[in-house]
Amino acid sequence: MKKSLKIGLIGLLLVGVAGYFGYRYVYHSERRDVQKETAVFTLKALDLHQAFVANTEKANATYLEKATEVSGTVTAVEGTQLLLDKKVVCISQAPLSVQVGAIITVKGRVIGYDDFLDEIKMDQCTLIP
Repeated sequence: MKKSLKIGLIGLLLVGVAGYFGYRYVYHSERRDVQKETAVFTLKALDLHQAFVANTEKANATYLEKATEVSGTVTAVEGTQLLLDKKVVCISQAPLSVQVGAIITVKGRVIGYDDFLDEIKMDQCTLIP
C-alpha cells in the first residue's frame, strides 16, 4: 500500500472514533438535574430582572446556567409555564398547581433574557415549599 493511502485510512479511522465518542457524549451523557443542586443565588424576581436590564452582559456572566431560587407573585399560569411578577418565565417538566396571585419560590436554571419581551427565562423549575 502506498504511504499516503495508509495515512488517509488511519485519519479516517480516527475521525470515525472521535465522531462516535462525540455522539455518545452529547446524546447519551447524564442530564443535569437542577433540583438536586444547591441554589447558587436566592433573590426576588424583580431584582433578577433589574440585574439583566441594568447590564445584560454582567448578568449573563453571573446568573446564566446557574441553579437559582426566585420568589415573586404569580401573574400567569399556562400549562407547564408560569410568570412571576410579569418578568420571569418559569418552565417546568410538569404542570405546577399554583394560583394567580400566590407568592411562591421556585428553583430552576436561568437560561437567558429576552429583551424583546423583557422577560427572564428559567427552565427545570420546581416549587420550593
